[in-house]
Amino acid sequence: TRPVLIVQRLHSRVLPRAEALAAALGGDVAVLDHRPLREQMDLVDSAAVVVAVDGGALDLALLARPRSGFVTIKRPHDSESPDGCRGCPTGGPEGQCCDWHLDLFRAANGTWLAAESLNPGPGLSVAVADLAAAVGRGAARLEGLPGG
Repeated sequence: TRPVLIVQRLHSRVLPRAEALAAALGGDVAVLDHRPLREQMDLVDSAAVVVAVDGGALDLALLARPRSGFVTIKRPHDSESPDGCRGCPTGGPEGQCCDWHLDLFRAANGTWLAAESLNPGPGLSVAVADLAAAVGRGAARLEGLPGG
């Protein structure tokens, strides 16, 4: 089991410096585009904590094994789709509308899933310290789950 897997996309929702972030956390980066679903699920199952920008990659949380951890990187509200949520009717002028999955994560917290959400800097940039803290909080929640 790898401690962290950063899920990337080929063209959108790409974290800058993902390889450096993964290396700093002792993890790996995987691009899921064009991989069979079984391979994507196996990659997610191979990690204690999965890091991904809000989007379809987080759908794999529905199929994740018990005691999985996820850190979601929010997309900026004012960016164009597929990189963001401009014009989304649920976002509102001040807020994020890409948090649809958080209700799922909240429902699963305490039973089989630990989740954190992180606001990025410009261009989806994430500081190593911020990501490490979010991964640490997720890992701590995993320890607190039944059977942990």
